[in-house]
Order: sequence, then C-alpha cells, then structure tokens
Amino acid sequence: MTISDDGPGFAPEIMDRIGEPYVRSSKRRRLNGGGETTGLGLGFFIAKTLLERSGATVDFENRAYPDRGAVIKIRWGRSDFERPLGFAAT
Repeated sequence: MTISDDGPGFAPEIMDRIGEPYVRSSKRRRLNGGGETTGLGLGFFIAKTLLERSGATVDFENRAYPDRGAVIKIRWGRSDFERPLGFAAT
C-alpha cells in the first residue's frame, strides 16, 4: 500500500528517526508561526508499531525533485495473509 501527498514532504533532519516516539519536524514549528507544536509526536510511532506487529514493513521517503510530497510504503508478505496448513475453514 502506498500513501502519498503533494505537501512539503518530511523534513530532512527527521528522515532517519520517523517512527520513533516524540519525533517532530522543525518545519511544523515554522508553519505555526514559531508557536508551540500541537500533539505529542506519537502518531507515526503508534501507526508504525502496530503495522510492524502485523508483519508489515514501513518505509518513509520524499518524492524526488522536481516533484514534492511525502511517500509512505507499507508492505506485507504473502505469508502474513495465508492460513497455516491444517487450519479448518469454518
């Protein structure tokens, strides 16, 4: 599954830390006029953790110039969706 937008993308300084708790972009502070940021910075952490527990891999990237925007790719292996042998269908 691919999720993408056409916004400014992820800030370069957080690309290696997306999915860790409390990671925020300084870009958000600039967009808010220098005021305090909202939220706790837990959204990506919670989503990534739950997806990985289901067997998914989650990748974050920005579109290549001249395009712009964030891209999140979520992948599951086929085995994550197949029933084990011997499982009786009800």
